[in-house]
Amino acid sequence: MTKTACGHSVPELCRAAEQGDLGTIVEILAVSPQLATQDTASNDEHQALHFAVYGNQPDVVRLLLTAGADPLNGIYPHRDATHPLAMAQDRGLEEIVDVIEGFLAAARGTSDLGLEVAEATAEGDRTAVTALLDQDAALVNATDRRGQTPLFKAIDCGDFSMVRLLLERGADVDHADAEGRTPLNRCLFHNWKIPDAQYAARTAIAGLLVGHGASYDLFAAAALGDVAGIAAKLATEPEALHAEKAYNPVAIASFRGHVDALRALLDAGADPDAPHAIEVAGDKVEQWGQPLWLACNRGHYEIAELLLAHGAQAEVACYASGPAVIWPYQAGDKKLADLLFLHGATVDDIGYALTGDMAALAERVKAEPERQYEIMWAGLLAGNEQMVRYRLEHGPAVSSEEEQFNLLASAIRGWRIGDLKINNEGWDRRSLHRNFELLLAHGFNPNLRKNRNRADFTIMHHLAARACGRTYGHTPEETVEFARALLDAGAEIDPLEAQLQSTPLGWAVRYGNIALVRYLLQRGSDPNKAGAGWARPLAWAGRTEQSDIAAVLQEHGGTFS
Repeated sequence: MTKTACGHSVPELCRAAEQGDLGTIVEILAVSPQLATQDTASNDEHQALHFAVYGNQPDVVRLLLTAGADPLNGIYPHRDATHPLAMAQDRGLEEIVDVIEGFLAAARGTSDLGLEVAEATAEGDRTAVTALLDQDAALVNATDRRGQTPLFKAIDCGDFSMVRLLLERGADVDHADAEGRTPLNRCLFHNWKIPDAQYAARTAIAGLLVGHGASYDLFAAAALGDVAGIAAKLATEPEALHAEKAYNPVAIASFRGHVDALRALLDAGADPDAPHAIEVAGDKVEQWGQPLWLACNRGHYEIAELLLAHGAQAEVACYASGPAVIWPYQAGDKKLADLLFLHGATVDDIGYALTGDMAALAERVKAEPERQYEIMWAGLLAGNEQMVRYRLEHGPAVSSEEEQFNLLASAIRGWRIGDLKINNEGWDRRSLHRNFELLLAHGFNPNLRKNRNRADFTIMHHLAARACGRTYGHTPEETVEFARALLDAGAEIDPLEAQLQSTPLGWAVRYGNIALVRYLLQRGSDPNKAGAGWARPLAWAGRTEQSDIAAVLQEHGGTFS
């Protein structure tokens, strides 16, 4: 829902932003200020600030930033290349870059040296970090564009020795980043996708932070399983029992497997579902069940049992995350999966696809025959050849161009071989490529486009961008095989898209995909084709400092102009 009670909409604001119509923008924001930070739609993360950059409107950019727009918000699925600052930098829009950089400096303390020390810390370069701090001791608390100090970067990497170095140099243990999160919070409520071996490292780092004076609240006590600390903090901050999202004590205790701590929280009246709401394109979406979802993800049986005993719902609502039961179900943890099933949990299509449970899937199809597209999508993500082949041979034809595009994109996504900790025992990863070839053999159009505002990229572009990010696990050779299948099926080799004004070759350069760069050039890609000078493949290589790719392009006749 992008239209407000006053009749204004995000698309209306976007049009005014691109045209530089300050009067209309001021009028809209006076009655509907929330539109400055809303997505165009639930499946389109364009915001007004993106259109201000498209139109090269620095005054509009300044106004929208003041209204709360974030210049680092990118557009799924290629967010790193499509946030407003990156777009302005790539296009050479110096005035807009200056406006955004000035905003970040004033609002988040961003500085060039702050970016330099943050990068060195993230790379684990102790020598460079030490040299920078010797040069200017205050840099230990310098911030990057997200308001994060070097300490955040060291924690993200699980680098205990770097954390200790920074603390010894005076790092602020309670600095809050642009999202309001502290180093201790990010350390303990980290991404569940990190390697299991790093969990213990995060706990050790948390102890180091607390030892250096990090604020110790109810969240921290719950995260560290400190039952006595929970009792003490409940007496002084009882409202924290119901904190939401990243500071919910029930969620963190469940995530980290602290049974006694969780029991203390629940006995004190905490809601086992940790309900909260999120906003999606202006709509309020209710969420619940994060504690159970995290417990199942980590395989914490006693935690799940305790949550359910206190009334947690077995069917969770965690946005774009699937059911909690899928984790033990696909991992073969029958005891935990059965516990959830007995409390009313159900598996989704992806769960059946991952396990190959054709009996359960057949019952689902019989009960909901209209779910043919969703079942195909699940089979492609999971690399289940049996499901995909049967659906293509016996189900209704997929005639919708949007559905064809989405299914092709799912086939190359590499979801199952990424960092999701899926049980892949006995599964052949080549099934992903075979399923992709099956779609093409059944007449799927390899030249379809996404068509979301300016995001009109093809499957070949998407592949060149590593098909949804570096977290998924295709090898360079596998990526080339997907490209070969596309070209052999009739895909255009040099289509241009409107957002980055580049060919797939340009995207491959932008994302450092050198194996694909070489292959596309071998198949006849034009090394100079682009919709603008800044979008030429060699221009991308220069901005991203990829001299090896630049050399390959120049060998094939690539030029800057």
